[in-house]
Amino acid sequence: MTEVSARPPAGASFERPPIGPRIHPGMDVRIGPVCYHSGPMGKIGFIFDLDNTLVASDPAWTHAETAAHRALGSEFDPQIAREYKGLSAAEVAAIIHRSRNSPAPLDEIRILLRSELIHAMRHFQLDPIPGALELVHRLQAMGPMAVASGSPLEAIDAVLQRLGIRECFRALRSSEDVAAGKPAPDVFLAAREALDLPSSCCVIFEDSPTGVAAARAAGIACIVRPSVPFPDDTGGNHVTV
Repeated sequence: MTEVSARPPAGASFERPPIGPRIHPGMDVRIGPVCYHSGPMGKIGFIFDLDNTLVASDPAWTHAETAAHRALGSEFDPQIAREYKGLSAAEVAAIIHRSRNSPAPLDEIRILLRSELIHAMRHFQLDPIPGALELVHRLQAMGPMAVASGSPLEAIDAVLQRLGIRECFRALRSSEDVAAGKPAPDVFLAAREALDLPSSCCVIFEDSPTGVAAARAAGIACIVRPSVPFPDDTGGNHVTV
């Protein structure tokens, strides 16, 4: 897999993929500048991250993180927030708790952050990423799809319902339900297993360096729409769009 060296600015939209719905077993299918090999039934599996890949969810996360900070007697800190981009809700709570060196029980902070995040995902105004909904609908005819995210399962389901695309996805997987969250590959491997396709016949859509590292560890090609600046050493089987 060849990486495109030119990286777009953070916040770029998905390009319209120049592909159609007819795929045959073993066919090489081009999505943008990258070619993927279809599976024995002529299918490709598509695995999407949720946050800032399908939906601009920063307002919901910032609300939940602020609630956690305030419970610890502090305020939201953008510098600390950079440490946990792409991590699960439980891991975000743990980093916030550790940064404040608070005697408050960690479990209370985890429960609070998770609860506030789910509430915000259900009720805040959250906009789809430009081009994401069109991409989902175009790829739906080409193969099974899943969402694999660090957000709680309730939040994933709520957002997809609100976007009107829940029925497009065969499976939803949360980092909460696997042994380790991103950058470990577990949640992507769980999604791939749910799609019943080998890694070589799947492609992941991501936005963060943490997610790209997880995709690389899973051995699955990754298309990236950066939501944050990427370091120069994130090479491997991914391409930016």
